[in-house]
Amino acid sequence: MACLLFLALTGCSETRRAGDDDESVSAAAARIDPPQTSGQQAADQTPAVITNEPAREIVQSQTITNSPLIVDDKADSPATNATPDSATESKSASPNAGSIDKAETSSTAPAVSPSPDAPPQPSKNDLPPDRSRDWPQFRGADGQGHGSASGLPLRWNEKKNIAWKVPIRGNGWSSPVIVDNKIWLTTAIVPEKSLRVLCLDATTGATLHDVEVFHKDSLGGIHPKNSHASPTPVLVDDRCYVHFGSHGTAALNLNAEIVWKTEIKYYHHHGPGGSPVIVGGAAIIACDGFTSSFYDEQKIAGVTDPQFVVALDTATGDVRWRRKRDGAHSYASPLVIDVEGQTQVISPGGNRVVAYDPSTGEELWSCRYQGYSLVPRPVSGHGLVFICTGYDVPTLLAIRTNGRGDVTDTHVAWKTNQAVPLNPSPILVGDELYTVSDQGVASCLDAKTGKLHWRKRLGGNHSTSPLFADGRLYILDEVGTTHILSPGTKCKILAKNLLRGKTLASLAASGRALYLRSDNHLYRIEATDAKPADEGDVKPGADEDPTPAESEPQ
Repeated sequence: MACLLFLALTGCSETRRAGDDDESVSAAAARIDPPQTSGQQAADQTPAVITNEPAREIVQSQTITNSPLIVDDKADSPATNATPDSATESKSASPNAGSIDKAETSSTAPAVSPSPDAPPQPSKNDLPPDRSRDWPQFRGADGQGHGSASGLPLRWNEKKNIAWKVPIRGNGWSSPVIVDNKIWLTTAIVPEKSLRVLCLDATTGATLHDVEVFHKDSLGGIHPKNSHASPTPVLVDDRCYVHFGSHGTAALNLNAEIVWKTEIKYYHHHGPGGSPVIVGGAAIIACDGFTSSFYDEQKIAGVTDPQFVVALDTATGDVRWRRKRDGAHSYASPLVIDVEGQTQVISPGGNRVVAYDPSTGEELWSCRYQGYSLVPRPVSGHGLVFICTGYDVPTLLAIRTNGRGDVTDTHVAWKTNQAVPLNPSPILVGDELYTVSDQGVASCLDAKTGKLHWRKRLGGNHSTSPLFADGRLYILDEVGTTHILSPGTKCKILAKNLLRGKTLASLAASGRALYLRSDNHLYRIEATDAKPADEGDVKPGADEDPTPAESEPQ
């Protein structure tokens, strides 16, 4: 979802995977799939949606294994930096809290007169804004969870290193996006059947805009873990693009005035999920829905295809192209990558991932698998794109991106089914690919070969996607606990911080702050205490594994 998302959507059935222990199985109640009767399961897996094509072995450089999952549970975890009492909430910060760094303007160097023949130099007001620290879409500027924020605190709780905490009305699991010191997010006021866009001042948390974008006669039923505002907005140029699944899609200007809005007719099944991606003047949205309404008897007029991908003109909202695809319901956000000078939009769906030409919608290549209800957004690097295949048994595929047509038998470099996430997206840092399963098992793999470096149980249930910023990995679970790890081929946990609330929206980072959305509040996490960020109760290296993790069998 968020989403997602990070988005908190999954499929409609549950399977105990290799390596699940009692702790892992106990987490099942928090997953997207509610307990169902056999009749409900049959309804959710009708032949019209879920194919029964047998999986094919497509490993090129690594053999998939079904051996027992090996998890390191011996290393000590750092103490949680939490207090039982919540700090007093405020809707505005103190004058110094959450302040934005100012560029130094003084200089002791003597002034030098420019040469009369020198070209005119642009003034400070003429220079383009520095966008390097913006967080304009789900998972940041690159869509893969990397942020350029710096000076982030290592430890926080309700009373420490919180610049501000403000209530957010309604329900929503969209992640915050930040540009020009403004935060945008969506929310749903369910009793009022109102779908809204919020804009906040990043320095103070004050609400600048609260705009209803869609008002519906009925919002319909969705999965109880999801929200009607799970897709994350996208900020491009002077527009904010928002998507609420089949409820509607819209563009607003930066004064929160609606420029256009439209409705895409499909059954979004568990509810709104994947976020749009903007490329070449088009908002590309994966609409991998169901054949009918699952949670109620609502009928949507004009539905012609259960699953398709559509490109909307960002200036008008008109359809540029639409491509039907056969598969199953899914909720993954597309990813834009460049392959040898050609732009590809990687869009995972049920049973197949497709790379599209964003200008025409032409299928460039595709890869088949068995899976539905996908949530993780792909990540890409080293000539590969990494796909998690969803329910029932998630598999992580590393696919070479330079193919054409069906590349299932030719371009899968490696794959694994050990501790693969259903909801959290992977993250690539250098040569290492990191994942965290829904049951809180973190893994570090060699991105080029799939070799396991280490595997560590963090604990808890996880739906949000990891974030890398300031040289650290930030992994947020579903109950407000953020695990901070040092990236590398040895597992080293730096800190574990707890805030109150349910957390299914992924973290965002901008400037010197992290932004965390809970079910009721938005936090700006920033170093406000005098104590240096690297001091505290966890000794350096205290949680570093003394021996290498056991590698996955080859």
